Amino acid sequence: MPRALARVLRRSAALLAALASLAPFSVAAELRWDPAPTSPPGALADLLYSPRAEFNGFAPEPEHLPLTLRLKGPLPEGVQPGDVIAAMEASARTWNAVSCAQVAFKTEVQAGEEVSEVEAVELNFEPGIGPNAERIAWTTYPTSPEERASVTLNSTAVVWRPSPDPFQRFAEPERPAVDLQAVITHELGHVLGLSHTLAHNAAAMSAAYLRDGRQRTLSADDKLGLCALFPAEGRECARDTDCPDAGRCVDGVCDPHRGQPGDYCAFDLMHCPEFCLIDHAPTGTGYCSEPCNLDADCPTHFACLPRAEDDASVCTFAPSPELDRAPGGCAHTRAPANAPAAPLLLVVLGILTRRLRRRSTSSRR
Repeated sequence: MPRALARVLRRSAALLAALASLAPFSVAAELRWDPAPTSPPGALADLLYSPRAEFNGFAPEPEHLPLTLRLKGPLPEGVQPGDVIAAMEASARTWNAVSCAQVAFKTEVQAGEEVSEVEAVELNFEPGIGPNAERIAWTTYPTSPEERASVTLNSTAVVWRPSPDPFQRFAEPERPAVDLQAVITHELGHVLGLSHTLAHNAAAMSAAYLRDGRQRTLSADDKLGLCALFPAEGRECARDTDCPDAGRCVDGVCDPHRGQPGDYCAFDLMHCPEFCLIDHAPTGTGYCSEPCNLDADCPTHFACLPRAEDDASVCTFAPSPELDRAPGGCAHTRAPANAPAAPLLLVVLGILTRRLRRRSTSSRR
């Protein structure tokens, strides 16, 4: 793809007033990013790659790459500088590994108040104030081509962790735990000019924060969006077999394996292109689902039924009576609140057995 076309794409989006940040969340709700503004569709139609990426209009000039990263200011209590620097460097390497794009970041992070003549993307922690009071993070865009964007992580609304902690919500519901590297990877995508993707929910630039750390890695949509902005010669794959872990080759880049409707999912396995329908809150487990209009839109043993919380129709597991009477598996009932640990363990084992059977019988063929 000609570099001139990529330059047109970077500059074609009108300046956006909204910050690319995380939306306010309630304790009971899933963490979600703010709705992303859409990009002008014209330039995308002519691209060699046609990702469903969205662009924010603030991509840096190619000659400014690779961008310098700098950690600045005090850290929240319990957050170690080494953990933040490691997360920043790992996030930089993730974006740099996109074979069809220019190298995006320098991987050595500057730290402290050291004086530097080099413009840098600064990352700092601050308490959220006003509209940012309950946001997890936000990106502030530059006002001129010579400036750099900055990333701010909320020092009070969440507990920052160096690794994913998907089930922490039930232990400390008042302050959800958030994975440093996953959030920094997402915010650096905004720094590079990407907005929230409409492709699917299992992407680094997804509009939903994923508890399992999946946003540490890039989807094909994330990669192709970057390649549209900063094209370079290179391919990650030529066929599906070139991609690890049953991934797919999409326009020369690998897309990680995604769950299909009916596949098992949980807070620690958020691989669904649409969403994970949690049907057993105590264990945080469920199955991949998607919106639907008719039963025919759903896999075998699924029906198109409204969700209780919003009446939106989704594919819902609805086995026939004959399937319920089939031999095999085990039955279970809800344990009373004062039940000892052994019966509770049997309940959990029954749930997992049912998930595995469901996955084998309801995946699309």
